[in-house]
Amino acid sequence: MKEKTSQDFRVIVDFQGKSVKIYDHTIDHIRQSHPDVGEPFLFVEAILKDPILLTEDELPNTVIYHKRAKKPLVHVAYVEVEKSHVKSAHISDKIKGGNIVWFKETKDFLT
Repeated sequence: MKEKTSQDFRVIVDFQGKSVKIYDHTIDHIRQSHPDVGEPFLFVEAILKDPILLTEDELPNTVIYHKRAKKPLVHVAYVEVEKSHVKSAHISDKIKGGNIVWFKETKDFLT
């Protein structure tokens, strides 16, 4: 079995054209801690490519991408901004984070 290193990652290009890394160990974490997301890479990729909202997390330099799922659920992915990598992702029953960084104008925004 190959030893996992911090160099093992894939890249997702988000809705703004930014390259965001997702490390294999992060995919493993999501798979183990949040099995309801299905295939972690595809789950995160869908969120980053078509979010409805970005908010600031309480952790420094972290932005939370939100994608609307079947109401009232929201799919969320946490991205460390400076290093441009995914920290985690899961399904939530509410919007996460604080200040709004960006939002997609839609009549279905948060309802």
